[in-house]
Amino acid sequence: MAVPLLPGVPSLPSYGPLPALAVNITSLISLFSEDPVWGIFDQENNLLVEPDSVIDLGVRAESKVSDFPIENGQFAAYNKVQEPDLVTVRMTKGGSVDDRDTFLAVIDAAKKSTDLYTIITPEYAYINANIEMYRYAREAQSGANLIVIDIAFKEIRQVEAAYTQASNDEDIKNPASATKVSTGKVQPEEPDESTLSSVFGKTEQRAFKGGGGSFRGGSGASGSWHGGASGEY
Repeated sequence: MAVPLLPGVPSLPSYGPLPALAVNITSLISLFSEDPVWGIFDQENNLLVEPDSVIDLGVRAESKVSDFPIENGQFAAYNKVQEPDLVTVRMTKGGSVDDRDTFLAVIDAAKKSTDLYTIITPEYAYINANIEMYRYAREAQSGANLIVIDIAFKEIRQVEAAYTQASNDEDIKNPASATKVSTGKVQPEEPDESTLSSVFGKTEQRAFKGGGGSFRGGSGASGSWHGGASGEY
């Protein structure tokens, strides 16, 4: 800002534009004064419903620990199983009859579906939640035109399936687990000669070749054979 030149007034230095922090002070105040984010969002980041207010939130996070005796120092992760988180949101909805009817219809359709939702709170986001049940009431103290509804969500835990494949059937320890291979239909054929016929169907022929000889026997049971020096069977 420049100072005008007047008689008797000394010249003063001029200042440039205000710092950016001062310029943006309004936006900073607006940022910190915004209402906390609450909502139920689908997988496309769209609000499921737009209630008048969220008045209560309950979370139940539970684990199951084995109750049998464990050797000292052997307590491991498989002895403690994490249960799905349970989240209950209480909302209110007023307005016209059509507004309340649409509000309830959307929640009822979501309860019947398998869609997963994310519950956003100022401190934490609960993901992969499916609506398990809801209930609502109209109380005289709240007014007949105001719906107070509780929506219960259960976390759906999803894992990636892992598959392994043996390189060949020789690596499989249990033969019953080997891959079944289809050989197709086998047509019978007339054999040329059966195996049994080729082995046992031939007549055995034996021949004896030997040198000359003679038998001499005396009276009684004794006798002797005189033959050639060699013989062949």
